[in-house]
Amino acid sequence: MLSGNGQEVVDESAWTNIDYFMDLKLTTSSYTASKTKTERAALEFAEQHGLDLVTLIPSLALGSFNSPRIPASLYVGLAMITGMITLFKKKTY
Repeated sequence: MLSGNGQEVVDESAWTNIDYFMDLKLTTSSYTASKTKTERAALEFAEQHGLDLVTLIPSLALGSFNSPRIPASLYVGLAMITGMITLFKKKTY
């Protein structure tokens, strides 16, 4: 979804394109970039040391928040309920 290459089906070979994602200027850009880089580093470390590695991505985390803005996870949760799936699509004017 965030690779910018239009893939409809993804597997373990699909990675977030960090440059593309940063260009979207979403509030979660730095989190997504650091998470992607961390996962790549962990997989590389495991491969170099002969370790099996499993990464888990929670489907959604919701709860109270103390930030001045509504967290992106809340928008994602609401999008699943309301059907507004265009949240992460790049706007074209």
